[in-house]
Amino acid sequence: METNTLRFIVLGNTKTGKTTYFNRLKDNYTNKHSTTIGVDVHTFIHKLYNYNSKIIIWDTAGRKRFKSIVNSYIANNCGYILFFDLNNKESFLSLEKWIEEIKHYNTCKHEHPIFLIGNKKDLLQKVDNHDIGNLVEKYKLIYITTSCTDYDSHIIMDAIINEIFVRFIGPNDKCNGIH
Repeated sequence: METNTLRFIVLGNTKTGKTTYFNRLKDNYTNKHSTTIGVDVHTFIHKLYNYNSKIIIWDTAGRKRFKSIVNSYIANNCGYILFFDLNNKESFLSLEKWIEEIKHYNTCKHEHPIFLIGNKKDLLQKVDNHDIGNLVEKYKLIYITTSCTDYDSHIIMDAIINEIFVRFIGPNDKCNGIH
């Protein structure tokens, strides 16, 4: 069985559920909110096809005061996971700013997928689906909805890793975010 290391960064405003999602993925879910200071790292082994992939996820703070720290982690990832809260219009309106940060600081020459995660689908949605669709189309995003109260985090991670395999595993021209 082959092994790869895949690096991702998670971006988005504060309180969009970034850390909670990855705690759920690691079966460490709690409904208690904790704020990320700077950058946290989540690592785990994920099996897909004939690969054991070591996944490294840079879980970033959504607060502006940590922007310079967060920006230094944007380079050399194989994919970007961008969270917003379906019930918080401000978190949605900030997405273009996050996408521009990705484009500016990414140093790899590949077209890296940006996975847009609309979180908190179990609550009353305040972000218009038409606006989401326009953003997805404009930036060619891969859009997924979830709720950290659901148990679909593994299915979403399978979809994310599958997209990376389709794009980068096998071609001679390796991505800087895969080792």
